[in-house]
Amino acid sequence: DGTKVMMARYRDAAGNVSAAAIDTIQLDSGLPAGTVSINNGAAYTNNALATLTTTTSATDIVAMDVKNASTLCSDASRTYATTFSNQVTYTLPGGEGTKTVYVCYLDRAGNKSAAETTDAIEYDTVAPAITSVTIPAYSLTTSATITNNVAHPAGAYEMRFYGDITAVSGGAVGAWKVYA
Repeated sequence: DGTKVMMARYRDAAGNVSAAAIDTIQLDSGLPAGTVSINNGAAYTNNALATLTTTTSATDIVAMDVKNASTLCSDASRTYATTFSNQVTYTLPGGEGTKTVYVCYLDRAGNKSAAETTDAIEYDTVAPAITSVTIPAYSLTTSATITNNVAHPAGAYEMRFYGDITAVSGGAVGAWKVYA
């Protein structure tokens, strides 16, 4: 790979030889490769509009193709219609669940990635549903144990308490705490 010099001369029937015509070309047989990250590596999102961050060591990538299903980079269905950028906006396909993006790169010489690069994120737009909260009716002390039950397909991640309370063990009233 690298710069290659090409030279051509022409000779006519009488044996006269022309001056040399010289030009250069960049030979590039290397396949482009890179990585992709959805929303900076977040595990969850509730927004279908995602930011894809791409990284590559190649300097000559001109286009990329993003799909939501695995397809060979050489497949004719790959259009490479997205101009290469380190950040692109992508709409995740509808429906709850794990969403995976598959990215292939195309360089100036027309070389395509040997394999897709992928990332996945959990698309979750359903809020946790509180099925019950139990607080003792009376207490002899200033502390009480609160029992709660939450139903959610992906599980509740954080919780916070409000109302006529002045302290919450491990954090302030109204502050988000990891749900355990």
